[in-house]
Parts: sequence; structure tokens; C-alpha cells
Amino acid sequence: MRLARTCLPELASHSLDHLARHLQLQIPRDRHRALADVRLTLAVLQRLINRGHWSTLMDLERIALMPAKKPGPSVADQPGLF
Repeated sequence: MRLARTCLPELASHSLDHLARHLQLQIPRDRHRALADVRLTLAVLQRLINRGHWSTLMDLERIALMPAKKPGPSVADQPGLF
């Protein structure tokens, strides 16, 4: 929700439920189940994107002060479990 704090600093709370209500999204009945939470999180992200705060990942990094994740070592380079 760090991104939402940057895009919507006027909100007192940036919980997923509060963001969904503010963005006029329906909160699913099965909220707090993994798939429902992922879908709601995606809907919040889509609404934030549609508000025009950024258009590229570089904009996102600059606005939210969230550097893009660097790719980690490939699975082939990691030691195995056995």
C-alpha cells in the first residue's frame, strides 16, 4: 500500500478495504481469502493507473520512490535442496 500512500496522501488510512471504498470498488464477500485479496489488490492498482499518476515503470519508480526489483539469481545458479 506504499504506492497508494504516494498517490493518495490525503487518505487517513491506506488499508485495502479503505482504498477499495475510496476508489468505489466492491469489496468481495470472501475478502481475506487469497484469491479475493489478489483480485481486489489488482483492481486498486488498475484504478490508480487509470488516474494517470504514471505511465511507465520509470515513472512509478520516481513517483513512489520504489526502485524496481533487480532480477535475482536464476534457479539454476541456486544450490539445490538435496
